[in-house]
Amino acid sequence: VGVAAAMGCCSSTAATDRAPPGSLVTPPASRHGGAPALVFTTKPSRPVGDAAVPPARRCMFAVVMPASTGARPCHLFVDREKPVEAILHAAASHGGFAVDKGKLVGSPERLNLFTFPEGEVVRLDLEVDAHLGATLHEGRLLVLEKGNRLSDERCRALQAALGR
Repeated sequence: VGVAAAMGCCSSTAATDRAPPGSLVTPPASRHGGAPALVFTTKPSRPVGDAAVPPARRCMFAVVMPASTGARPCHLFVDREKPVEAILHAAASHGGFAVDKGKLVGSPERLNLFTFPEGEVVRLDLEVDAHLGATLHEGRLLVLEKGNRLSDERCRALQAALGR
């Protein structure tokens, strides 16, 4: 059983195998209906982030916000020498929602960061650099969501929005 199947998330199909895993290519909206494409608030060439972070230490990701917030996804950068939790806080700041002690304000569930399409939970306490090349890959899609795993429904919706 693969990681995706073990996590109950984002299992591979012939359609998902056509695009590279976590690819940020978003197809144009279909005239024939279907799932809406992900519409990012920023472009990969113009990610948001702390301007004080030197360019050599910047690490860019595409982040999908928690479904319950209604916030649109964005491209952002963080300091690769900071804990992964910096991604969570940067996304919350840009998405207009509040996070307190790792939880969305008003929610009892922890907010976690997941790789996509693998569905792996990323440890928030380690530095971004410690995950690069293994769990995290610069420029890839990450998903913020409440709970310990991405639901199959959420994965299918993201796959459809990415045109897979």
